[in-house]
Amino acid sequence: MSKLTEISRPTIDQIIKGESPNPKQYNSQIAKINKTFDLQDDYFINSTISFTPPPARYAYSDHGSVEEKSPEVKELLDGLDNVLDIYALYLK
Repeated sequence: MSKLTEISRPTIDQIIKGESPNPKQYNSQIAKINKTFDLQDDYFINSTISFTPPPARYAYSDHGSVEEKSPEVKELLDGLDNVLDIYALYLK
């Protein structure tokens, strides 16, 4: 991609990470990428992928449930609990 667009690899890495230091330069580089690959001007702005979220299967509640939760559900809930603990630190 770097050779085709004539944009340095470190600069492409910055674009991918969203770390481009200069908005004007970023816009010109995106325009160059669009032109090189014959993409429409708003290709990176508008989503071209259609996404339909899966239907909800269940809601979590620890009231009245005697079923053992799967390891995956336990891991996800533990992760959510950790995120909420960190969030609570910022609220204080």
